[in-house]
Amino acid sequence: MEKELLHRFFDGRASVEEEKQVLDWIDRDPANRRELLAERDVLEKKLAVLNLQYTELLEKHKKASISP
Repeated sequence: MEKELLHRFFDGRASVEEEKQVLDWIDRDPANRRELLAERDVLEKKLAVLNLQYTELLEKHKKASISP
């Protein structure tokens, strides 16, 4: 399954037809469900890292704007 389609599925941007495609794919083979869950885990970890980096950047910017 295409990772981009899975990502759209995870964040609710998949069309109704794409959602059906993913759900049918999951139902065809238990390995597909494991692949979906593994990709979701990878995406969640990437998002967590980005969130941390963004938070650190905001803090750095905040400190820079406060300094004389």
